[in-house]
Amino acid sequence: MSSELSAIQWMIQRCKIIDIVVGIANAMDDKNWQKLRKYLADEVYIDYLEFRDELPQQITAEAYVQQRIDGLIGLKTLHISTNHEVSIIKDRAQCRSAFSSIEYNLSYTSQ
Repeated sequence: MSSELSAIQWMIQRCKIIDIVVGIANAMDDKNWQKLRKYLADEVYIDYLEFRDELPQQITAEAYVQQRIDGLIGLKTLHISTNHEVSIIKDRAQCRSAFSSIEYNLSYTSQ
């Protein structure tokens, strides 16, 4: 019985973590920067090595939000997160996912 309960608790925690990942994506698409900030710890570890060829680093949540604000000006976005691989060890969790974004330049005009 207790193993069933722990499996259920693990699934609940897993769902909560995935909800945060999806919530972050939706907050960026909605440009709801206060909502985005609420999902973040005071410092975040970012790794854009494969995406932007930038070295991984730890930055403040405020700096991260400001980077998103600056980077998404004039764009309509759709962030998509799938294939969630969640690990939970004591009070730490990690979620690896396939993450993609589609960006539309709102100032683009075809000629």
